[in-house]
Amino acid sequence: MNKLTTLIALITLPYLALAGPLGARALMAAVDPLFLPAALQQIVGRPRTTTLIPRPAGVVRIEADQQERTEAGVWVAEGKVVVTHLDMKLEADKIEYFAESDYAVATDNVILTRGAQRFAGSRAEYDIATGEGVFYDVKGKTDREYYLEAARITMTSRTTYRVQNGFITACQEAVPKWRFSSRAAAVNVESHATLRGAIFKVKKIPVLYLPFLRIPLEKKERSSGFLIPSTGTSTTKGRSISAGFYMTLGPSADALISSDYFSKRGLGSSLRFRFRPNDQTRLTFSSYLVADRIKTDLSKGTRSASGANISAQGETYLKHGFRGVIDLNLTSNNLFREVFAQDFRAATNTVDRSTIFLTNNFGAHSLNFLFARNESFLPAYRSLVVRNAPVVNFKTLGRQVSDWPLYFFLDTSLEGLNRLQHPDANTTVLTPEFVQRLDFHPRLLIPFRQFAGISLSAMLGARDTFYSHSFAENDTRTVTGQHINRGYVSAELTAKGPGLAKIYKDAAGESRFKHLIEPEIIYRRISGIDRFRRIIRFDEKEAIADSNEFEYALSNRILVKQAMPDGGSAVRELIYFRLGQKYFWDPTFGGALIEGQPNQFFPINTQTAFSYGGLRRRFSPISALLRWYTSWFYNAEARADYDPEARTLRAASLAGTATYRKLAVAAMYAYTKEIRIPDPSTSARTPTLTPDPLYCPPAFSNFKCDLGTFNSRQLQGQVGYGDPRKGFSTGGIFTYDLLKSPATTGSLPNKRHLLGSTTRLHYNWDCCGVTVEAQQYNLGFRSETLVRFSFTLGGVGSFGTIRKPQNLF
Repeated sequence: MNKLTTLIALITLPYLALAGPLGARALMAAVDPLFLPAALQQIVGRPRTTTLIPRPAGVVRIEADQQERTEAGVWVAEGKVVVTHLDMKLEADKIEYFAESDYAVATDNVILTRGAQRFAGSRAEYDIATGEGVFYDVKGKTDREYYLEAARITMTSRTTYRVQNGFITACQEAVPKWRFSSRAAAVNVESHATLRGAIFKVKKIPVLYLPFLRIPLEKKERSSGFLIPSTGTSTTKGRSISAGFYMTLGPSADALISSDYFSKRGLGSSLRFRFRPNDQTRLTFSSYLVADRIKTDLSKGTRSASGANISAQGETYLKHGFRGVIDLNLTSNNLFREVFAQDFRAATNTVDRSTIFLTNNFGAHSLNFLFARNESFLPAYRSLVVRNAPVVNFKTLGRQVSDWPLYFFLDTSLEGLNRLQHPDANTTVLTPEFVQRLDFHPRLLIPFRQFAGISLSAMLGARDTFYSHSFAENDTRTVTGQHINRGYVSAELTAKGPGLAKIYKDAAGESRFKHLIEPEIIYRRISGIDRFRRIIRFDEKEAIADSNEFEYALSNRILVKQAMPDGGSAVRELIYFRLGQKYFWDPTFGGALIEGQPNQFFPINTQTAFSYGGLRRRFSPISALLRWYTSWFYNAEARADYDPEARTLRAASLAGTATYRKLAVAAMYAYTKEIRIPDPSTSARTPTLTPDPLYCPPAFSNFKCDLGTFNSRQLQGQVGYGDPRKGFSTGGIFTYDLLKSPATTGSLPNKRHLLGSTTRLHYNWDCCGVTVEAQQYNLGFRSETLVRFSFTLGGVGSFGTIRKPQNLF
């Protein structure tokens, strides 16, 4: 009863009660508006009627402005009719329901809702029990992402139907930004939509015809099928066309077979296989092969860039705490890598590392089984291959000895090694297939109690390594079957402090920052390596020489308080600055250092990332490190090496990142200098060539060259603006050579130039996005410009030739 009829009844009831039958009729009208005259019913409002019809599968509820039962089992309802059954709701201006067959005929403003599905049309004939039926002039949603429009939809079940003369899209506009149109399509809302003769349209413009297309729907289940072809262009490879076939291999594996056709260079093919049988195991295998038609002009003749790359990554967790890992990367030759790599980092990488290991960590111990292969690509496209297989390794890391202030470390291994350096007149080294190496390296850490503000610790160690083969005397290219044993002892004493600290306050007495100064002194002694030149170099274990050195450094820290979200505060480091240098009592390192060639071994490779082992010296370069953390959004780091003997800056680098709203910037500048030190023992002025003119150009004989140093000025940068998830955004990364050489040497240019760059433009709407990318390469044998693109369709995915962007840091 609405408010108006209630008010009328309350006002007139005392008077109508005295009027006999007429008063009673008026009272019934107040209770039920159907008793009111027609004119008054229009004012008051006719009530909606509800009918409940029990059926075997559940109750059918019919609600309408008016309804009647015209014959046995037939209901005719009009006026905002709503029929519900289980999770189904059918709405229309008029619905005829046949109870015997559960069949409904709906006309005018028809809307069907079932779960995430919602269809609107002009007419529908629908079986409420089975979900079968026909809809005309339909617009609707197939799931939470896709919309469709069709002249007719024939439903074959609750979740499957056939579409005639329609399209599917993820956009909601009257004219969608994109759509796939088709004369005939089959839809399974729990799986996928299959379109035949599909036409991809941007707005109303046809762009691409596909004879067959499958789109994943609600559950996004994997299914086999051809991928959408893509294309790109390159100045050296020509027009590229890429296509692929995706294949499911059961519930836990799949494969992608694709090919790239380059109009100038030929055909490339790739394979990617993924396997994940359970949460504990995963494996990804990929390969790429190109048959190149173009011959590249090398210094020793022409050569094709044909080649292949194979990679695999995976891990598995086994019983009893074991974990297995595979990380495989093999490239047939460096020319193939340089010409066909997909980004600048991959094109300039000169080391392939492959590792397969099984490990078990328990307490402070670790047991490892290893197979490894490392290949370094050297100039002139030679390569050095070192294989470690098999390797059994046992480690103990920092286990306390009883209750004493002693910590025990142990690293021991049994290995089979092989080294192959491809034929070269000066550097050929070929070992037997299996060189045995048995290594035993215990150490003891002793942290002394702090006294007078000084923190003191000592590391004492001994090492014994057995090799089944060695170099011949005075010949580092000839490998003999004579075994050799290398044993040495080491001691390292570290002292820190006493530190100086001062807290600076503002005028109100609040602490602004704290300045902390900490000195550090390290004495290192290694003794016993008297046959350094006879040890075959396989890895870092062989790059150890006798040493008697003293390292001293001074660190400065600026600490400030930072407000935390919970209202408290925490101390963080704002500035860190360290200045350090080494003094060598033995500048020859037990005879290991030979002037006239680069020398890199422990411990001279620990102070700085740049080489300084080409000359004998008492004092190392002075190394400086500065880190500046303004906030989470801004930071910078600077490094520099100053040579006190050459009285010049040897190397420097500056790197930093900054983020401000939608803008993000990262940059790094690296500087190195070729070092030549005057030799007072000679006064000749005759020009002479050094062993390697590429690293140290012709100089006068009264100068000594620090081989391994070279002139270089490189700038790398990365910038991004906007949010890639919505609207406009752009980004780029570049590497620039700032060095202008006085003359051309080999393949090195004599002018500043861009080594490589990648620039991208994005625009993402609510249902789609487009990306355009331009890449440039100028790397010796690769001078190329590429243009690529990618479309991203909501709910479908991306297709195009753009790969995942690389990061600078």
